[in-house]
Amino acid sequence: AELLDAVARYLSVQLVGAFSTMRAQHEQRLGEAAAVIRGHLMGEGGLERDGLRLAAVEAAGELDATLVPMRAAGDGHYVAELPDRGPVSLGGDLERDLEGLLADVPVERGAAPSVGVHVLGTGSPLASWLREMGEPCIGALVDVGVIAGERRMGMILRHIDAEPLDDLELSFLSRVAQGARELSLGDEERRQDKRISQALQTGMRNELQRVPGISARGIYSSATQAAVIGGDFYDLIRLPHHHACVIMGDVSGKGVEAASVSAAVKTALGAYSWQGLSPARMVRLLNDFLLGFSRLETFATLFVGIVDRQSSTLTYCSAGHPPSLLIRASGEVESLDVQSGVVGAFHEMRYRNGYVRLSEGDMLLLYTDGTTEARSPTGDFFGDEGLRDAIMMQAPRGFEGFLDRMLNVL
Repeated sequence: AELLDAVARYLSVQLVGAFSTMRAQHEQRLGEAAAVIRGHLMGEGGLERDGLRLAAVEAAGELDATLVPMRAAGDGHYVAELPDRGPVSLGGDLERDLEGLLADVPVERGAAPSVGVHVLGTGSPLASWLREMGEPCIGALVDVGVIAGERRMGMILRHIDAEPLDDLELSFLSRVAQGARELSLGDEERRQDKRISQALQTGMRNELQRVPGISARGIYSSATQAAVIGGDFYDLIRLPHHHACVIMGDVSGKGVEAASVSAAVKTALGAYSWQGLSPARMVRLLNDFLLGFSRLETFATLFVGIVDRQSSTLTYCSAGHPPSLLIRASGEVESLDVQSGVVGAFHEMRYRNGYVRLSEGDMLLLYTDGTTEARSPTGDFFGDEGLRDAIMMQAPRGFEGFLDRMLNVL
């Protein structure tokens, strides 16, 4: 008896150790799987409508379970997409049971509802109904909350003769659901920001006014779809007394903030130009204007030029902007090298005017740093040299179509 007791004690210790090891391995595997699922979702470049379903399908597969998506059908009714029978409406006790589970979503004080993972035991009306339908019936109901105005939920189920979901598996489902919810909400916020930015840029559309004696063309071309909304802008303004103001700017950042600052900068410069101010004076006022926003942490590079068509002169201020290029009718290319600091960074910044005479047939090329910083498939920058080479190649063919040809080379 003593021998058997000693053996039993020894075996019980070994058994506990084996179960502990198995649990640790199980927990590690589920943690790695949750990270992989999140990586897959992030690799999609943001969650579309199917993103949450994709996460649920991968989670169910990891648990050797079945996904049963559910949706609200209006008027307090719900529909479950059963694996064998397809969409089936719930009713009566089933909907009351479901509403009871959905109402039990934990909420932190001052925070939005988090995800809810609720066990579906064999005694649940939902589980009993699923069993009668011959469907998997034990598992959990996962409620992700309202995404884009729609309640997103689903059941992760196993058959009646399988093991119920353990605490590690329920924790895994909660982790996957919470991660998918955060990514989905972030993606929804980015889409809202994009719509706001597009509205801002529509309101400040880059349109060049017609100025007698000046031919003008502009191109706004983003490097990627995500960069369509940003801080680049340009303008040509017809002024009294045979003057015109040409502007190009690049506000740091992207999205809503950059677009809103661009709108403010462009509007301010347009107002300053009508006051007959010199470019350096306009930029100095704009610098004070931007620094007046205590919460604004952005800056801009600018080229502001005033063309006097009577005296055939260009007065300009280049504030941290890539040097503009004057392409003479003779084919010679001059860099406008009088440079000042960026706008909106420091109060004591000094801004200077540059001057150049113009002749008939001269072309002024303004561009943002996205031009020279563009990369080839091999990773080489287009650079200042590539820009000058393209100009020397395309300028002899004249102004018409010049920017389109330059863009093709770029």
